[in-house]
Amino acid sequence: MKKTNRNDLYITFITLPLYFAAMVKYGLIVLLILICSLSVGMLVELAAARLRKIENITFSVSTWFLLPLVFPPAMPLWMIFISMTLALIIGVIFFGGHEYRLFSPVALGWAFGSLSFTRPMSLGWVYPFPGFVVNKSFWASMVPVVDHPIDFFTARGPIALNSLLMGDFPQPLSNAVPLVTILCGILLILFRVIDLRTVVSYLVTLFVLFLIFQTSQGIRPIDSFDTLLIGNLLFAAFFILPDRRLSARTFSGRWIMGILAAVLTFVIRSFSGFADGVFYAVLLTNIFSALIDEAVLAGKFKGAANENI
Repeated sequence: MKKTNRNDLYITFITLPLYFAAMVKYGLIVLLILICSLSVGMLVELAAARLRKIENITFSVSTWFLLPLVFPPAMPLWMIFISMTLALIIGVIFFGGHEYRLFSPVALGWAFGSLSFTRPMSLGWVYPFPGFVVNKSFWASMVPVVDHPIDFFTARGPIALNSLLMGDFPQPLSNAVPLVTILCGILLILFRVIDLRTVVSYLVTLFVLFLIFQTSQGIRPIDSFDTLLIGNLLFAAFFILPDRRLSARTFSGRWIMGILAAVLTFVIRSFSGFADGVFYAVLLTNIFSALIDEAVLAGKFKGAANENI
């Protein structure tokens, strides 16, 4: 319990650079989104605790910080908060609170938004603009929007790697500046908040799959690396998929879990209508994490039992 609370604290603080980077690229509207997210999260969980007559409630503060980051910058605020509310009710409260969950509530919130608000999730993307300003065009829906970053990247063609890393390209708030996302992920690994095995197996497997597939399609190998920098993929790899509450418990299981998530992400991104379906892959992987552990332990102890016979 203490280690879980410690990890939540680290995750909460390490999301702050992501918000700062998003504010640099998309304005102070990002700060308003965060404030509203904290308010919605507290109200929902307090109401649930009151209905269930729970006195000592553990708030899902880290989830309140993580959830808003997965949405497009120009998506209407009320749609974000509906998705968040449903994610907290079904993903956290329904299963008994912050410490008990079957799915990642962040992935669940994105899935609700993706299925319920298809058009804003597809066209709620804008080019970054400089300065700490509250851009009124966001409220008036007058800012020019583009297709989903992955579709836009595919149609536009090659982009300089430094431009992608520094965020000069439409991105979700979680990945406004991919270089910052990578550095925050490295901090999570160094502080042992997440397990390196899941992250490495996920990213390496996904890179290899994209490399093989895109090379067979006549696409430059460098684009396979660029693909990893677009959308919510890095954020999912560092902040969501390795969640210790939902991750496999065994070391071998964590390697397998990362590989499974990578295969699912590749299939969804390459062959489905959801360009950035990484969170669908996360949800599916969450389902199989316990089964993966069971299979790993069964194989391990079966071998030991045969030796004793």
